[in-house]
Amino acid sequence: MRPRPLERRNISSVQIKDMNVLINKVSDGSLTLLERQVVKVLIHEVATLRQKGVRNDGAWTKRIFEALADNAYAELSAEACYPGGRARGHNGGWLADFVLYCNDLKGNFLRLLLVAESEWRQEIGALIYDFEKLLVLRADHRLFLFQAVSGRQIENDLTDLVECAAHHELLIPGDRCLFAAYDRSSGGLEFHLWVHQEGVCHITPSDSIAESTS
Repeated sequence: MRPRPLERRNISSVQIKDMNVLINKVSDGSLTLLERQVVKVLIHEVATLRQKGVRNDGAWTKRIFEALADNAYAELSAEACYPGGRARGHNGGWLADFVLYCNDLKGNFLRLLLVAESEWRQEIGALIYDFEKLLVLRADHRLFLFQAVSGRQIENDLTDLVECAAHHELLIPGDRCLFAAYDRSSGGLEFHLWVHQEGVCHITPSDSIAESTS
Protein backbone atom coordinates (compact mmCIF):
# COMPACT_ATOMS: atom_id res chain seq x y z
CA MET A 1 0.00 0.00 0.00
CA ARG A 2 1.39 3.41 -0.96
CA PRO A 3 2.09 5.72 2.00
CA ARG A 4 -0.54 8.39 2.54
CA PRO A 5 0.67 11.64 0.92
CA LEU A 6 1.16 14.68 3.12
CA GLU A 7 -0.83 17.70 1.97
CA ARG A 8 1.97 20.16 2.59
CA ARG A 9 4.24 18.23 0.24
CA ASN A 10 2.10 18.48 -2.87
CA ILE A 11 4.10 20.32 -5.50
CA SER A 12 3.03 23.43 -7.34
CA SER A 13 3.04 23.91 -11.11
CA VAL A 14 6.22 25.98 -10.76
CA GLN A 15 7.90 23.17 -8.84
CA ILE A 16 6.79 20.64 -11.46
CA LYS A 17 8.50 22.75 -14.12
CA ASP A 18 11.65 22.99 -12.00
CA MET A 19 11.50 19.24 -11.37
CA ASN A 20 11.38 18.52 -15.09
CA VAL A 21 14.55 20.55 -15.51
CA LEU A 22 16.15 18.73 -12.61
CA ILE A 23 15.54 15.27 -14.08
CA ASN A 24 16.03 16.19 -17.73
CA LYS A 25 17.97 13.46 -19.50
CA VAL A 26 21.08 14.36 -21.46
CA SER A 27 22.45 12.48 -24.44
CA ASP A 28 26.18 12.73 -23.79
CA GLY A 29 26.32 10.25 -20.90
CA SER A 30 26.62 12.91 -18.22
CA LEU A 31 24.51 13.16 -15.09
CA THR A 32 21.18 14.87 -14.64
CA LEU A 33 20.99 17.59 -12.02
CA LEU A 34 19.27 15.19 -9.62
CA GLU A 35 22.03 12.62 -10.09
CA ARG A 36 24.64 15.31 -9.42
CA GLN A 37 22.90 16.14 -6.17
CA VAL A 38 22.91 12.47 -5.22
CA VAL A 39 26.66 12.25 -5.90
CA LYS A 40 27.30 15.33 -3.80
CA VAL A 41 25.26 14.01 -0.87
CA LEU A 42 26.91 10.59 -1.00
CA ILE A 43 30.45 11.98 -1.06
CA HIS A 44 29.75 14.22 1.91
CA GLU A 45 28.00 11.57 4.00
CA VAL A 46 30.54 8.81 3.34
CA ALA A 47 33.41 11.16 4.22
CA THR A 48 31.62 12.11 7.45
CA LEU A 49 30.92 8.49 8.36
CA ARG A 50 34.55 7.53 7.79
CA GLN A 51 35.77 10.51 9.81
CA LYS A 52 33.55 9.47 12.71
CA GLY A 53 34.81 5.89 12.48
CA VAL A 54 31.36 4.43 11.80
CA ARG A 55 31.77 0.89 10.47
CA ASN A 56 28.30 -0.62 10.78
CA ASP A 57 26.67 -1.19 7.39
CA GLY A 58 23.21 -0.48 8.75
CA ALA A 59 24.33 2.85 10.19
CA TRP A 60 25.79 3.83 6.81
CA THR A 61 22.55 2.98 5.03
CA LYS A 62 20.43 4.83 7.56
CA ARG A 63 22.47 8.03 7.43
CA ILE A 64 22.78 8.05 3.62
CA PHE A 65 19.02 7.63 3.14
CA GLU A 66 18.28 10.32 5.73
CA ALA A 67 20.55 12.76 3.91
CA LEU A 68 19.08 11.95 0.50
CA ALA A 69 15.56 12.38 1.85
CA ASP A 70 16.30 15.71 3.55
CA ASN A 71 18.00 17.04 0.42
CA ALA A 72 15.16 15.96 -1.85
CA TYR A 73 12.53 17.58 0.35
CA ALA A 74 14.49 20.83 0.50
CA GLU A 75 15.06 20.92 -3.27
CA LEU A 76 11.82 19.42 -4.63
CA SER A 77 9.25 19.09 -1.85
CA ALA A 78 9.36 15.44 -2.88
CA GLU A 79 8.34 12.62 -0.55
CA ALA A 80 10.87 10.03 0.57
CA CYS A 81 10.15 6.48 1.71
CA TYR A 82 12.68 4.35 3.56
CA PRO A 83 12.77 2.16 6.69
CA GLY A 84 12.74 4.40 9.73
CA GLY A 85 11.74 7.45 7.71
CA ARG A 86 8.76 8.33 9.90
CA ALA A 87 11.11 9.32 12.72
CA ARG A 88 12.32 12.21 10.55
CA GLY A 89 8.96 13.25 9.11
CA HIS A 90 9.25 11.10 5.98
CA ASN A 91 7.50 7.83 5.11
CA GLY A 92 8.41 4.28 6.02
CA GLY A 93 9.65 1.69 3.55
CA TRP A 94 7.85 1.21 0.23
CA LEU A 95 8.78 -0.72 -2.96
CA ALA A 96 12.58 -0.48 -2.56
CA ASP A 97 15.17 0.39 0.08
CA PHE A 98 14.74 4.07 -0.79
CA VAL A 99 12.04 5.73 -2.90
CA LEU A 100 11.62 9.34 -3.89
CA TYR A 101 8.26 10.30 -5.38
CA CYS A 102 6.03 13.33 -5.79
CA ASN A 103 2.32 14.11 -5.90
CA ASP A 104 0.36 16.47 -8.09
CA LEU A 105 -1.57 19.51 -6.86
CA LYS A 106 -4.44 17.34 -5.59
CA GLY A 107 -2.20 14.93 -3.71
CA ASN A 108 -2.40 12.17 -6.32
CA PHE A 109 0.69 10.14 -7.05
CA LEU A 110 2.57 11.69 -9.97
CA ARG A 111 5.83 9.85 -10.58
CA LEU A 112 8.80 8.01 -9.10
CA LEU A 113 11.80 10.31 -9.21
CA LEU A 114 14.33 7.87 -7.77
CA VAL A 115 14.46 4.29 -6.54
CA ALA A 116 17.52 2.97 -4.75
CA GLU A 117 18.86 -0.27 -3.33
CA SER A 118 21.89 -0.75 -1.11
CA GLU A 119 23.59 -4.11 -0.71
CA TRP A 120 26.74 -4.28 1.40
CA ARG A 121 27.26 -8.03 1.13
CA GLN A 122 29.94 -8.65 -1.48
CA GLU A 123 28.68 -11.86 -3.09
CA ILE A 124 27.62 -11.22 -6.68
CA GLY A 125 24.44 -13.25 -6.17
CA ALA A 126 23.35 -10.92 -3.36
CA LEU A 127 24.15 -7.87 -5.48
CA ILE A 128 22.16 -9.10 -8.47
CA TYR A 129 19.22 -10.09 -6.25
CA ASP A 130 18.82 -6.51 -4.96
CA PHE A 131 19.78 -4.80 -8.22
CA GLU A 132 17.02 -6.61 -10.12
CA LYS A 133 14.44 -4.93 -7.88
CA LEU A 134 15.35 -1.63 -9.50
CA LEU A 135 14.85 -2.99 -12.99
CA VAL A 136 11.15 -3.75 -12.54
CA LEU A 137 10.29 -0.25 -11.30
CA ARG A 138 9.42 2.54 -13.73
CA ALA A 139 11.37 5.48 -12.31
CA ASP A 140 13.23 8.49 -13.68
CA HIS A 141 16.40 7.46 -11.86
CA ARG A 142 17.88 4.39 -10.25
CA LEU A 143 20.68 4.26 -7.68
CA PHE A 144 22.55 1.15 -6.58
CA LEU A 145 25.01 1.29 -3.69
CA PHE A 146 27.46 -1.52 -3.00
CA GLN A 147 30.99 -2.20 -1.80
CA ALA A 148 33.93 -4.31 -2.91
CA VAL A 149 37.41 -5.17 -1.68
CA SER A 150 39.15 -3.38 -4.56
CA GLY A 151 38.69 -1.33 -7.68
CA ARG A 152 39.21 -4.45 -9.77
CA GLN A 153 36.38 -6.21 -7.96
CA ILE A 154 34.12 -3.19 -8.53
CA GLU A 155 34.87 -3.47 -12.23
CA ASN A 156 34.01 -7.17 -12.22
CA ASP A 157 30.78 -6.62 -10.28
CA LEU A 158 29.73 -3.83 -12.64
CA THR A 159 30.26 -6.09 -15.62
CA ASP A 160 27.95 -8.71 -14.12
CA LEU A 161 25.31 -6.17 -13.05
CA VAL A 162 25.23 -4.42 -16.42
CA GLU A 163 25.03 -7.78 -18.19
CA CYS A 164 22.03 -8.60 -16.03
CA ALA A 165 20.30 -5.32 -16.89
CA ALA A 166 21.12 -5.41 -20.60
CA HIS A 167 18.87 -8.43 -21.15
CA HIS A 168 15.96 -7.24 -19.02
CA GLU A 169 12.81 -7.01 -21.13
CA LEU A 170 11.10 -4.32 -19.04
CA LEU A 171 13.76 -1.69 -19.71
CA ILE A 172 13.51 0.77 -22.58
CA PRO A 173 16.30 2.71 -24.34
CA GLY A 174 17.47 5.59 -22.17
CA ASP A 175 16.68 3.94 -18.82
CA ARG A 176 19.55 4.65 -16.47
CA CYS A 177 21.19 3.59 -13.23
CA LEU A 178 23.83 5.37 -11.19
CA PHE A 179 26.18 2.95 -9.43
CA ALA A 180 27.92 4.16 -6.26
CA ALA A 181 30.59 1.68 -5.24
CA TYR A 182 32.65 1.92 -2.06
CA ASP A 183 36.22 0.67 -2.51
CA ARG A 184 37.27 -0.85 0.81
CA SER A 185 40.95 -0.83 -0.15
CA SER A 186 41.11 2.91 -0.81
CA GLY A 187 38.19 4.10 1.30
CA GLY A 188 36.79 6.03 -1.64
CA LEU A 189 33.62 6.06 -3.70
CA GLU A 190 33.45 5.26 -7.38
CA PHE A 191 30.54 6.44 -9.52
CA HIS A 192 29.47 4.84 -12.79
CA LEU A 193 26.46 5.71 -14.91
CA TRP A 194 24.82 3.03 -17.02
CA VAL A 195 22.30 3.95 -19.72
CA HIS A 196 20.36 1.17 -21.42
CA GLN A 197 21.63 0.53 -24.97
CA GLU A 198 24.30 3.21 -24.57
CA GLY A 199 26.73 1.60 -22.12
CA VAL A 200 28.45 2.53 -18.88
CA CYS A 201 30.82 5.38 -18.14
CA HIS A 202 32.90 6.43 -15.14
CA ILE A 203 31.81 9.65 -13.44
CA THR A 204 34.36 12.03 -11.97
CA PRO A 205 32.81 13.24 -8.70
CA SER A 206 34.64 16.59 -8.64
CA ASP A 207 33.23 17.50 -12.06
CA SER A 208 29.72 16.45 -11.02
CA ILE A 209 29.82 18.60 -7.90
CA ALA A 210 31.16 21.58 -9.79
CA GLU A 211 28.36 21.30 -12.35
CA SER A 212 25.67 20.95 -9.69
CA THR A 213 26.67 24.24 -8.07
CA SER A 214 27.18 26.23 -11.27
